[in-house]
Amino acid sequence: MYGYKQAKAIYNSAKDNQHIAIVGGCFIGIELAEAYANTDHQVTLIQGNKQLLNNYVDADMSLKIVETLQQHGVDVRLGHRVKTPLAV
Repeated sequence: MYGYKQAKAIYNSAKDNQHIAIVGGCFIGIELAEAYANTDHQVTLIQGNKQLLNNYVDADMSLKIVETLQQHGVDVRLGHRVKTPLAV
């Protein structure tokens, strides 16, 4: 997170309990998934590649990140692509 303003914006946008899908498993996508999971929402993180942060960390580190996200309630979908979003 960049700071208080961004954290408050996430909190305010997440007042209604809903299922949130985040497309992209890089730094921002992972951070958003964690932030929304901490507000007791159902969160799915969708990544087209078969690992998170594939350009930045090795497969072992990526797996540890996936495990941590899953422990926090995030449904991580690797190797999936979104064709048509149904709602934004």
